[in-house]
Amino acid sequence: MMAKYKFFIGAVPVVALMIGSATLNAKDPTLSGVPEYNPAAVVHTRVQVVEFKVVAAPEPLEGAHVFVKTGNGEVLDVFLGPAKYVRIFNLPLNPGDRIDLLGSEVKFKGANLVLGREITKGAVTMILRDETGTPMWLDWME
Repeated sequence: MMAKYKFFIGAVPVVALMIGSATLNAKDPTLSGVPEYNPAAVVHTRVQVVEFKVVAAPEPLEGAHVFVKTGNGEVLDVFLGPAKYVRIFNLPLNPGDRIDLLGSEVKFKGANLVLGREITKGAVTMILRDETGTPMWLDWME
């Protein structure tokens, strides 16, 4: 009968370590494979929308993306944030639309990616992150 309890007691730290590790990975972008916002790599430019797309789980950057063409013809993926958060702005991003883009250009899976901070179309501005890159949706979605 004592053997059952030794197994149970030994399993508790392992389970706690697994849970703690999963929680840590979810909160730390460097451990989860998601790029970090870099305030030193901020870009502010006028671009043309090529495509708006929602990427489903389990991709690391699941949520709303807009693909844009820069003045030099480069197409960039801009991660906006969770689709539920982006929808509250009721701002359609259609192919051909001209928008102002403010965000941090980083490398992700070998390609350039912009982590959007603000997207402006006409008189509407989608505020996605603060100046340090902290996502605005964190408080909204809790």
